[in-house]
Amino acid sequence: MVEDISNVELSRKPFISVQVPVYNEKNVIERMLKAVTSFKWHVLASKEGTNLANYEVIIIDDSTDETTSKGLNYLSAAGYSLNKSYQDEKLEIVTGTSQDDPNKPIIKYIHRFSRSGFKGAALGKALEETDKRSEYVVIFDADFVPYADTLEQFVKHFALIEQNQNINSQKIAAIQGYQWHVLNKSENWITRGVRSEYAGSYVVERSAIELYGGLKMIAGSVYAIKRSVLDKFGWGTSITEDLELTLKLYTAGYKVAYTPYIQAPAEAVSTLRRLIRQRMRWAEGHSFNIHTQFKTIAASSHLTFREKLEFAFLAPYYLQAAFFIVGTFAWFLSEVIFKVNLPYWSAALGWSLVFSNFLALPLTNLLGLFLEQSEEKDYVGVASFVLLSYLVAPFQAYAAVKGFLEKAEGPWFRTPKSGIITDTFGRLVIGRWSLSLPFGKPTFAGASEGKPAPVAATVSSNLAPSFVSAFNPLSGYNIRPRRISLVSRSVLAVFLVVIMLLNYLAFFVQPKNVEAAGTPKIEQQINIIDQEYCQSASQTFGPSDNSLGWFKWEPSKYSDISSVSFEIVGKRTAGTALASLFDSNGNEVLQSEALITGASYARSRVNNLGGFLTANETYTVRSWNSEASQVCIQAARLIIFQVGNDNDSIKLSQTHVEVGGKDTINSASSSAYAQIADPKLYCFDEDEDSADNAVCDGRTTSRWSPAPTVYFEATIMIAASGDTVSVDLNSDGTASEAEVTYTGSTNWTLVRDTGVTMMAGDQYNVRIKCTDGADFGSNCSASIANARIIFEQDATVKGGIQALETMQLYNNREISTTSQTPARQNFDNYYDVDNFSTATINRFAESTMRVSAAANNATVYTKLCTTSEAGCSVEISTTSASATRKRSAAFSPTDNNNYDSYIRCQSDAGNCSGDSKTGFSDSDSWMVIQLSSIPVPEIAILALPAMFALPKIVAWWRANRGRRREALKQLIITIIKLIKMKINIIVRRFTIFHKFEVIPKRVL
Repeated sequence: MVEDISNVELSRKPFISVQVPVYNEKNVIERMLKAVTSFKWHVLASKEGTNLANYEVIIIDDSTDETTSKGLNYLSAAGYSLNKSYQDEKLEIVTGTSQDDPNKPIIKYIHRFSRSGFKGAALGKALEETDKRSEYVVIFDADFVPYADTLEQFVKHFALIEQNQNINSQKIAAIQGYQWHVLNKSENWITRGVRSEYAGSYVVERSAIELYGGLKMIAGSVYAIKRSVLDKFGWGTSITEDLELTLKLYTAGYKVAYTPYIQAPAEAVSTLRRLIRQRMRWAEGHSFNIHTQFKTIAASSHLTFREKLEFAFLAPYYLQAAFFIVGTFAWFLSEVIFKVNLPYWSAALGWSLVFSNFLALPLTNLLGLFLEQSEEKDYVGVASFVLLSYLVAPFQAYAAVKGFLEKAEGPWFRTPKSGIITDTFGRLVIGRWSLSLPFGKPTFAGASEGKPAPVAATVSSNLAPSFVSAFNPLSGYNIRPRRISLVSRSVLAVFLVVIMLLNYLAFFVQPKNVEAAGTPKIEQQINIIDQEYCQSASQTFGPSDNSLGWFKWEPSKYSDISSVSFEIVGKRTAGTALASLFDSNGNEVLQSEALITGASYARSRVNNLGGFLTANETYTVRSWNSEASQVCIQAARLIIFQVGNDNDSIKLSQTHVEVGGKDTINSASSSAYAQIADPKLYCFDEDEDSADNAVCDGRTTSRWSPAPTVYFEATIMIAASGDTVSVDLNSDGTASEAEVTYTGSTNWTLVRDTGVTMMAGDQYNVRIKCTDGADFGSNCSASIANARIIFEQDATVKGGIQALETMQLYNNREISTTSQTPARQNFDNYYDVDNFSTATINRFAESTMRVSAAANNATVYTKLCTTSEAGCSVEISTTSASATRKRSAAFSPTDNNNYDSYIRCQSDAGNCSGDSKTGFSDSDSWMVIQLSSIPVPEIAILALPAMFALPKIVAWWRANRGRRREALKQLIITIIKLIKMKINIIVRRFTIFHKFEVIPKRVL
């Protein structure tokens, strides 16, 4: 790019054809005609010694309103002699010559009676009428008001290119100038935004592309093209005829140059509706031409590999709006619906990129305005541009996708012009960084309203009256050149500082634990018993009354089950012992026998049990020993391991939270609920992510995604068949959120309450009551073996489970101690770090504890440790004499290991059992495992663009309805014919066989 070409000498002045397509432009036709007939492009007449216009003007008018009459009337009033030189059923041509002023060019006014082929076809007709002397064709749209020396500028730039010996320069077929949309820039907030957009695009972006030698395109107006090249390719009829021609040029090896130093003032789009229609046309035409010519360009031998790579990069330019919409939709789904959080590297870099991208185009526009040394009020348009970008994006996305999918383009939508001029100005002078930064004073190029421009920026032109308008003169607004420099640089500096701060501050975001990614994994556990059970000197399975409690196996509630295991914690005094699962009919489950081999409590697991369990059957645990010795079990659990496929997510899962405990109540008829003896306190949707203060705090957003369906169930029994046992799930000691009751036989029975509603931040515990029957005295006895809350998540329509909270239970009943030395409780549970695949995982130790009496600073402590006390990660404590739930700070196991609970006490009295104390107790211990951002494979997000093809699919389905019916009809006819043929074959065979059997009888 060459800024100053005043010293370029032209050896000759080639003849030029200026062509202007027009359609219903009554508001700007006169202004445009005055501008295009005032170019200073003359040659000296050989005899008379006067200057003659060395160019022609062709107006191609498709108007259906008074535009044509207004244009011809103006020419007549301006001294043109008009003669109709041609007319048929499609068009008429009026030729105008100025007899009084030889400086005026010949005008050919072509009026087409049909818009067939739109702008491209109109320009094609103009090319047919172009003077044979023309070496260049210059195109302007109707709302442009070019400067008088514009043609000279184009020719001088072509001359400079021809002087360059570079091969690529010799192949330049067209030069694009700057479409300077400033005539009505102060009309409203939309014109301000459009004005700033063009400043960024033409002054910065296109100039940069020109400097590094990238691919440029013809932009529909303010460009000159060699007549010989245009004759070779002609005009297409695309709704973006400029891009269509550009692609043809590059395919054949020609290039397009760009310079911001040739400007033509024009109107900016002034209403949102017009802007949307304009950008939809651009997007549709661009996408259509890209997908129809992509293979041709990719196969062209005239383009280098770098150019083809750049073309492939720029090809989906307008699809970026579609990507923006899909990305926003995907973000909404992941963050709001699926609750997927970004991993740390994405959080750190992502927000930085988000803000950088958000500010990239506004900063480009600011830089363009700064380099133009624009007026202060122009900078306000940058904010308008940001808003317009978001408003236009959905429509542009639709049009871009439509253009890629359709076989033929839609109609051309004209962008109406108002003809309003709101600003006066001088010639644009684009500042140069090397001269104006960092402290240089840039040359002021704009004129203040109501005042002439500074001499350095003034261009002598007979077009000055056409730039004057009484509309919105903004009287009293003074422009101060020095202030412009300060404001421009200050705004630019502030934005740069903001971006730098955002980039750096993003890295101080608290990192999240990033563990397994890609394949989703969840381990769920179902606790079965809440008591220690010992069986002496018996070689049969017990207890036969099923008093250890039931659980229901529902495999349909779990997707992607990888394995099902049965695990117990048991011991025996001698011989061989085992524990096994039994169903409701008393049958042992095959392959479920977990061996018990030690005299101390130890964990034993049986794997791969899923194929031996029956769906929707209830199961319990029983133990067995081979000799006259004792066998004990104090924990039993079913472990379900879910692993999603690489291209799928986990969509179904159940989380069981054990809240019951073995207890028996004896009470009078219709007694009130009483809390079970060893309560387990559970806080739903706890807000605490660190050491708990024992207050159950609710979250504003759930730890469960999707929200679960909640059930409550309990294994209960009554001593007399006429009594009724009731167990409820109590909220904060006041409300009953769920209740199960049973009246009937005296067998242990599992009863479930469905559709439970739980409140975030409420603490729950289990209560029991017994109601005496009418015919059975005044005493009532009822028992509970276990109770659990079941959270069922179904994400089959939401892409996969994204967050949940599961529990690994340790001690399942109240454990008491009077020792100040931590004592292991032998409830081993194995934590496998590889069984949880999630971007975010938090683990806490939680217990329900109490001291026997709140005196002498009596304190009970619970630790969650590996199998040695040295491996303790956390410790929690309480001094309350009431059952109190406490939570530890988060901890992070790094290795697979057995974990167990330890309990100890402390008192100022020196002895925990002193002062009539019976001891310190812990009724449950959990490892709380909170999972979020469980991986949802990217294929789920990649499928989202298919939604743009839905209208096309529906249209195709409807259009081919008749064809499908005919095909179905033919299929039915064919099937009927085949059936008839088969019947005929059977009949023939039967007839032949019958004859074969009858003939021998006649012979005999």
